[in-house]
Amino acid sequence: AAPVDLAEAVAEWAAACSAPERVRVSAPSACPVRLNRSALARVVGNLLENALRYGADAPVELELSEGPVLAVLDRGPGIPEAERDKVFQPFYRLENSRNRATGGSGLGLAIVRQLADAQGWRVTLSGRPGGGLRAEVRTG
Repeated sequence: AAPVDLAEAVAEWAAACSAPERVRVSAPSACPVRLNRSALARVVGNLLENALRYGADAPVELELSEGPVLAVLDRGPGIPEAERDKVFQPFYRLENSRNRATGGSGLGLAIVRQLADAQGWRVTLSGRPGGGLRAEVRTG
């Protein structure tokens, strides 16, 4: 763990993703914390890339709030409630095609959960009013 300004890091991660023009960042002017920045960068990166891939070409929101809590929100099809724990299992995919253009390997969320668990963070998935998914990481 090392000192990190999460507000600054969130802006960097959004700018470095595959489609930064689609990411809307909401964060305080500063959020100093002590944590493993590289682990959180991987967690947020995986969540952002999933939101961009499955988010129906709509803007993706990356929010930082007190706690600290990081949330990635999209307007894609979401994940059925019955599947929300299963998607954290390695190689589990909601989409059954083997085509990489329509789906990944099924490791992204498994990595998110493993890294979060190793750091003592909590990751949750929930539906959004109006459709889409909210992926939330509580680091505090």
